[in-house]
Amino acid sequence: MTKSDQVESDLGEGDIGKSDLADVCYIPAGARFADDLVAGFMTLVDDPAVMASATILLPNRRLTQAVRLAFLRHSQGQPQLLPRLTPIGDIEEDASDLVLAGWDSGHLPPVIDPLERQFQLAHLVNLFHQNDDGDSITQAEAFGLARALGEFLDQMQTNGLSFDALHDLVPDELASHWKQIVSFLTILTEKWPDVLAEKQKSDAAIWRDAAIRARAKAWTKQSTNDLIIVAGSTGSVPATQELMKAVLGLPNGYLVLPGFDPLIDSDEWHDLTHLSDQTISAHPQFQMARLLNILEVPREAVAPWPKAPTIA
Repeated sequence: MTKSDQVESDLGEGDIGKSDLADVCYIPAGARFADDLVAGFMTLVDDPAVMASATILLPNRRLTQAVRLAFLRHSQGQPQLLPRLTPIGDIEEDASDLVLAGWDSGHLPPVIDPLERQFQLAHLVNLFHQNDDGDSITQAEAFGLARALGEFLDQMQTNGLSFDALHDLVPDELASHWKQIVSFLTILTEKWPDVLAEKQKSDAAIWRDAAIRARAKAWTKQSTNDLIIVAGSTGSVPATQELMKAVLGLPNGYLVLPGFDPLIDSDEWHDLTHLSDQTISAHPQFQMARLLNILEVPREAVAPWPKAPTIA
């Protein structure tokens, strides 16, 4: 039985008209993503019960709000049941499916307040410059460096990267300058973990990724027949990739990709995942090709989302 056939048996004949819907769909670049997503969704779902039990996961709160407003425009202001619209990383700590999968938010300390984090990093920056016998810096400079350190740390944690290889990232002729940078980054590698441990706090990126992986594990361990759609994400984060894999494994789980180009030359597409040239990452379809490769979905299997504009 195909997933499309399974949908009809699980949700009921006529509840959702998606017999021809592919597991992975796209809305092309330049389209009104939120409005086209809602227009397609409304052509698929005509049962209020299915509508109320459906979930649309989106990459951020901004797009979540845009989709909510698109539903309002589509209904022309009339009362209407909506699916659950939520950013991928916003997960309720006591969600029943996570609890059943073994998730316990108590395994991680609570997230440190962003402002407190900024002050603590700025304090560490000041201490570093005092101990390094370097030129003194102003508070504004310390806070600027703290903000940059926080953003760098978020990127490392979100992408599941380690600081272990920092010493080997540049050629020997730059070693002297690089040693200064690596020394500065000990604020993150040595000092910051001690601060978190002392305050019994955790970084937001660590908590968010753990929660996303827990949701993926929950849906893998105990499937749901509810309609689940991940929309607008290119899967640039490893935890999100795990979630998307789990969604594709659900009877009624679907992905809606933003900006996928089905007309790209096959040789060019092949190069996106096989060339080692670092400049290839600048290609607008690089992340899309990488995601489909990770999900083991051939690009020929990606179909237009209902009501989305077609590419000539």
